[in-house]
Amino acid sequence: MLQKHDIAAAANALEVALDSGVKDSDSILASYYRLTNKVQQLQPMQFTNPYIKVPSFKTDNSRYDSLFGKEVSQ
Repeated sequence: MLQKHDIAAAANALEVALDSGVKDSDSILASYYRLTNKVQQLQPMQFTNPYIKVPSFKTDNSRYDSLFGKEVSQ
């Protein structure tokens, strides 16, 4: 981190990571990259159909319930 930015950027990344409750080096480095790199603004996704059609189904647990009263043969 210090090769690319000053100690203030590294300290800020460490502070943000610790405030988030993480202490591992990968999380600290991820905080550093998030704070020092420009983030590309994403446009909201546009859907032609706002509703996703999911087929409905009904679960029948009676097949499994019938197994509880039986012994397993070896």
